[in-house]
Amino acid sequence: MRKVTYANPELNVMSDEEIHQLRETKLMNQIKYTYRNSEFYQNKFKEIGVSPQEITSIEDFRKLPLLMDKENERISQQESLERMGHPFGMHLCASPRSKYILA
Repeated sequence: MRKVTYANPELNVMSDEEIHQLRETKLMNQIKYTYRNSEFYQNKFKEIGVSPQEITSIEDFRKLPLLMDKENERISQQESLERMGHPFGMHLCASPRSKYILA
């Protein structure tokens, strides 16, 4: 019997293999989205010589070198401040001005 209870009730009835597949699918979708929408990550993938299509599993992803560390984040933030006038970093996948929160 599984010792973990998920907040999403649908996950509680899935097998471990189904959960693993769901995690992989979500990761692959996130990698593709990030690559498509972030110049920063496009450049990172080019630097390491890997395309998102080559990453087909969580294990493949774990083998990648670290894509973002504190130093890279600081550089990314400084570059976005200089180029775009905001300190949120070049690694964003959407312009801060393109998202609105309605209260």
